Amino acid sequence: MNFTEKLVHFPEDLNKNRSIIFSFYKDDSLSNTAKAMEGLVTTGAQALTNLNAKSAEKALNAGGEVINSAGSLLKKVGSEVNKRIKTGKLSTKEKKFNKKEWIFQIGLPIPNTLGEGITHEWNTESGLVSQVLNTGAGPDTVVGKAANGIAALMGSRNITVNPDYVQMYRGTTPREMTLSWSLVPNNREEADRILAIGRRFKAYSSGVKTSTGSFLIAPPFCSLEIQNESLNESLRLNNMVIKNVSINYSESQMEMFHDGVPKEIIISVTLAERTVRAGDDWLIKDEKDYYKKQMDIKWEMQSMSMIHF
Repeated sequence: MNFTEKLVHFPEDLNKNRSIIFSFYKDDSLSNTAKAMEGLVTTGAQALTNLNAKSAEKALNAGGEVINSAGSLLKKVGSEVNKRIKTGKLSTKEKKFNKKEWIFQIGLPIPNTLGEGITHEWNTESGLVSQVLNTGAGPDTVVGKAANGIAALMGSRNITVNPDYVQMYRGTTPREMTLSWSLVPNNREEADRILAIGRRFKAYSSGVKTSTGSFLIAPPFCSLEIQNESLNESLRLNNMVIKNVSINYSESQMEMFHDGVPKEIIISVTLAERTVRAGDDWLIKDEKDYYKKQMDIKWEMQSMSMIHF
């Protein structure tokens, strides 16, 4: 995908082999939901006006309008949720949306900082045997502690249940990462290009007002493509949101060119995944097949152990 008329980049001679492209796209279902809610608010406002009338009939009609509008809204939201479920999540490789949904692109060199971290949540819990014993007359219950107290008075060693601690997997959190660029313009034209990139990042990471301004629609989502196939395949940043944009216009004690343009501008963007990837999402086809085969074998062995237990 390459929209020349919808691409702003720096520098002018951006190296295609050492660049990263931000592509912003929209989700129309979010817009439809906001429009439906906006219609409900309008109907509700009209209903409140009618309630001020003395006529009981008008008051009843106003209440009916609100109820009907709310029912219509719920149907629309339910329809959109079902549509999302049927279409599924965005693929790690294929883009399942039309080109008309793409909004804009930003091209920059591979950033000064580019790293990732995956956080898995594990809880330490006592094993099954320990839990069972401690619910009855095990050594760590009231009865058990009394027995150990007597043993201590008689000079004997006390006993306790082996907690047999295990780590229980609780899930994985979406990745977050911050990309940072130190951009140095050589002239006013390049400085304007950098400032335009900063404005685009701020614009496409902010909510979109509906026609009446009553609601904000979620900002566009973004897909990142690193023009290095191996690095791009390793990171897979194609289903992201922008959580933070930071721009420093005075990194060099506000040194400026003669026309007042800063000599160095720092742009930092914090990204977060929309959804969590499973283990096989990170693998290429051959690795994925092997991974699934190994996981199936392990699961079968575990199931057999549970049956014999």
